[in-house]
Amino acid sequence: MIKAREDRLTQNQGALEQAAGFVQLSEQETNGKHYAEAAVLLRQASDTYGTVTDEFALEYEKAQQGIRLVRGRLDEIKGALVDNAQSFSGSGFASDARALAQTRGKGLDQQALKAMVQQAYAKEIGALQARVEPALNGK
Repeated sequence: MIKAREDRLTQNQGALEQAAGFVQLSEQETNGKHYAEAAVLLRQASDTYGTVTDEFALEYEKAQQGIRLVRGRLDEIKGALVDNAQSFSGSGFASDARALAQTRGKGLDQQALKAMVQQAYAKEIGALQARVEPALNGK
């Protein structure tokens, strides 16, 4: 029972870390004015924050703060898109937007996947280390 609770706590903490990674990646995309990619990453962060249960008050509150942060960032991105919409003028808007999305979208999935794999790897190594250390120390 305690082990199951610890596992749920670890899952919640992992979700918080993963969501924070998505937020960090979105900030990089926003800094590069890649708003569509940033918005997708923020939505992934929000979805991940939403998986944190209220069983653990501290983690749940962090998730709620994260959701509020994500909502604010999405509003900022929407504002930046409106402000930058003037750069897409005239009848060529659709082709300009499509070309920009294609050139900037390449590699984004790979970056997000790489970050997720690195986080999962670090989590598993930590869990393995926690299981093996007591045996190595004779406890």
